[in-house]
Amino acid sequence: MRGEQGQFMVPVSTLMCVDLRMASLLRDTRPVHRKELPLFLSLLDDVVDRWYEAVGAMNPVIYEQYNDHTSAVKDLQESFKKVSDDDSEGVFEERQRLGVSIDRLYELMDCFAEVFTSPIELREFYYNISSRIRLTVDAITEGKHGW
Repeated sequence: MRGEQGQFMVPVSTLMCVDLRMASLLRDTRPVHRKELPLFLSLLDDVVDRWYEAVGAMNPVIYEQYNDHTSAVKDLQESFKKVSDDDSEGVFEERQRLGVSIDRLYELMDCFAEVFTSPIELREFYYNISSRIRLTVDAITEGKHGW
């Protein structure tokens, strides 16, 4: 939908997934608890899909990155699962892969946020996801929040 001065109207509540069960996990500011992580990570699929539904309508060329972005989320999901389930020596290599996956997610959330100049709550929503991942990695390292 186009608004005044060629600007597009975006469905902010849809982009922020407020209608999804347990979507508050995306907006919380604390580290993700071990028991919440699978749901939090699955909600990231919705975040990506909804961003593409909104932004793709404004710029269809953006879909060229869709597979790369969904694969970044899948890689993060797989790495977190392996790190949380693995106590073997191989966990150190997986933690390195997790670090790469986290960096990709940071870039993705920055990209998503930077598309919008307002409302600020939408930009903060995407930045907060990165922050929660960062806090969760710290909690894993320190053995807190169920880790």
